[in-house]
Order: sequence, then structure tokens, then C-alpha cells
Amino acid sequence: MVLLLRSCGTSHLAQNHDVVIIDNLATGRRVNIEHLLDHPRVTFIEGSITDLDLLMETFPGADGIFHQAAIPSVPRSVKDPLASNEANVTGTVSVLVAAKDCGVPAVVAASSSSVYGDTPGGPGPWLAPLDAVTAQWWFRVRRRGISP
Repeated sequence: MVLLLRSCGTSHLAQNHDVVIIDNLATGRRVNIEHLLDHPRVTFIEGSITDLDLLMETFPGADGIFHQAAIPSVPRSVKDPLASNEANVTGTVSVLVAAKDCGVPAVVAASSSSVYGDTPGGPGPWLAPLDAVTAQWWFRVRRRGISP
């Protein structure tokens, strides 16, 4: 079983596997996965990664987690930094705690190019220097477990 977090924006990941999708639909749309919902190997749960009880109930038996859940919008993170922190940092910590406690062997987390700021030539590779231009930079730094 594979868990997809916030898959209503990334439905192509939910093909050819037993899949549980958890999405609160804050930034994704159910219509993006409608074609998957009748499949016998796909389960959709409308819920939040900040709900540790939900994660603890859902994660046992998972072979891996694709963590796509976040509030990716720079304007939204500036307008409401507490909500962005709750989803992007606290939610990620909840995912990691639940994965560890439930024995999930792998968590793959996504990020956005906004963590690199206004870099010439576009975003850099995973370990490229980050630019403290946006709140997304802080969320990525905290997710990576490093200090600026």
C-alpha cells in the first residue's frame, strides 16, 4: 500500500498501486482524482495531515508515503503565515511522527521551486543554496531539519 498526501493535485501518482489518498482539498480538487475513485485499489480520505489520530489510523501497513501536502502559495503564506506553518511544518512533523510510529519504511517529501527565491536560470537541485525570500524557504529549511 502506498499513501499519497494531497494527491488531488497530483493524481498521476495514484496509478498501478494499492493507494490511500489523504487530502483536505484546501488547494486540490476532487475532480482531479474522480477517475480513480471507482478503482478497487484506491481509497480516498478527506482529511488533514495535521490530524495525527487520522494518520496513526491510516499509516499502519503502508510501504511508503508520498508527502505532497502543503500550502504552496507565496501570497497565501504571507497573508496567513500561521496557517501555512501549521500545514507545511506541523503537518510534516505529524506525517514523520506517524510514519515512524507505524513503521513506514519510506517518506518522500516534495517541495516547490519558490524556496530558491529569484535565482538565475530557475530553481536549483535539492542541495542548492536556498534564498530567504519567501516563507516557503523557511518551511523547506525546517522540513530539511537544518538551520539557516
